[in-house]
Amino acid sequence: MTVLDDFVLGGRYSSWDISIFAQTYDTQAGIYLIGDKPNLQAIFIKATLENGKYPNKWIIPNEKLQYYFYSREGVFSGDYAYNSAIINSAQLKVPVYVFINNESVLHLNGIFEYESHHSDPSNGSKWFVLNKVNSLNIKKSVTTREYEQETQKEVQKSREVETEQRKQRLQGAPKKPDTIQVVSTAFKRNPDVIVEVLLRSKGICEKCLKPAPFIRASDLTPYLEVHHIVSLAEGGDDTVENAIAVCPNCHRAEHYSANVTTVTAGIMIENGKVLIAMRGGSGETAGKWEFPGGKVEQNEIPEQCLRRELLEELGVTVRVGKYFGENVYKYENGIIRLMAYHVKRIKGDITLTVHREVRWVTRKELDQYEFLPADIPLVELLKSNKKQI
Repeated sequence: MTVLDDFVLGGRYSSWDISIFAQTYDTQAGIYLIGDKPNLQAIFIKATLENGKYPNKWIIPNEKLQYYFYSREGVFSGDYAYNSAIINSAQLKVPVYVFINNESVLHLNGIFEYESHHSDPSNGSKWFVLNKVNSLNIKKSVTTREYEQETQKEVQKSREVETEQRKQRLQGAPKKPDTIQVVSTAFKRNPDVIVEVLLRSKGICEKCLKPAPFIRASDLTPYLEVHHIVSLAEGGDDTVENAIAVCPNCHRAEHYSANVTTVTAGIMIENGKVLIAMRGGSGETAGKWEFPGGKVEQNEIPEQCLRRELLEELGVTVRVGKYFGENVYKYENGIIRLMAYHVKRIKGDITLTVHREVRWVTRKELDQYEFLPADIPLVELLKSNKKQI
């Protein structure tokens, strides 16, 4: 017999799963009261987003939800049992389970708490504002994806506080972490597919074309992982044609990397001055200043890119030195990751091919120039005491 704890936060369910558990057998309902009134165990909500006359929506994605009252013939009454149960849920400590409806598949987004309710006098509609409770702080099972998403949210919140505040929290933090039950669902992989893909790779990552980073202890074979191009969770086939052998770094990138264009920049310093270049062409970036460099091509490492770009753009041969710093910036046409390295000119006189102008400037003179937004943090590093010219 199903019990409330069998519902896993982040899991996927059907309308029948919910209605049968609620013992109503009405798969079209939007709100289900679990247990006998007045001692409810929980409230289940099915939320279809951005659809219908009164569309439910995220106020803050995955954190704060606007959900409309149950209504009868256009009447949104707080006295209706469903609505009053939600209004009183915070006081009575009744958890509100929110299932997001996506093409008849219900995703248990999490447990929410009632915050407030509001109305629109123009049409008489009313809605609740519900806040998601951090799934990591609830003694409930969670999916791997829910665990990772909630952990990332907490990491982001930590980034937003001052360093001193974070250090103070660390002083009082427990050294031994609490535990949480993470539930995962795996596909039964075809071992023949795994072996054939690994043999095809011949120990070379089929993404970055580098040798496997180490040897597997169990069988002394090059350590590569078999990754499905179209994931099994998205309906992809478990076939040799739909799989590649990748190193652990590329495998993580396939699952978690943002769609980012990597660009390099060279910090070239001579006689106490740094080289900066004015962008040519047209558009919003034209006429602004940058540190010369360019886009990393496929199967090219940043150092190779920088040597190639400076030879093409400035006609000089350089030796790429220590890593200087980086910045991730979102332009209207995409996100770039700007990676900067110290470079030393080996030979060649500067000849412009794409830039309008170049100048050698001191650290104090950098403020006189309008740099591209992505380059500004690198300018600040140069100006700081940590990165002297």
